[in-house]
Amino acid sequence: MSEKLTACCPMCSNTYLNLSRHLKGVHKMQNLTERGIIVKWATGHINIRTCPCPVAGCTYKPGHHLDRHVLQTHTELSAEMRAEVMSLARTLKAIQLLAELRASMSNPPMVSNFDQKDTKLDVMAGQAKEQAGPSSQQETCCSVQCMDVLKSYKKEMDRLVQSKMELEDRLAELQHSLSILKRLVASL
Repeated sequence: MSEKLTACCPMCSNTYLNLSRHLKGVHKMQNLTERGIIVKWATGHINIRTCPCPVAGCTYKPGHHLDRHVLQTHTELSAEMRAEVMSLARTLKAIQLLAELRASMSNPPMVSNFDQKDTKLDVMAGQAKEQAGPSSQQETCCSVQCMDVLKSYKKEMDRLVQSKMELEDRLAELQHSLSILKRLVASL
């Protein structure tokens, strides 16, 4: 007899046996892909094979087993630190997948906003820049400007998606009112 594993909801920090059902019912998460990413992230089953090593100064090439690499290569890290590094890699991968899903303009709209928060992703990006070495000021300036423009586009897209949802709700209300009026006219 196998034991059921519980997973902690990253949105409300409660533990559930069926996280997917909780996300759909409580958080109204209708997007199946988004729900799958968050469930895999919460249960620790997210694929981190293509992630770079989160340890500063490591020259690990993505595409192999990151978990094996951290266990075998970084013996200087304690067991707690290794677990934290792996958790960070999973979090970064989940944020990356959620950002890609948001950029693809998935339907129904997304509920979570983990990919829009400035969290450990910026810290890891800073470490990656330090590892890459010094770069010219013009490249950094251009990438910062591009990131600002990208953030403004994402905000605008989110606003447009929200407006679209509100208009669809209003249209449904008007269609319902119209059908009621048609019934009233038909009964007279």
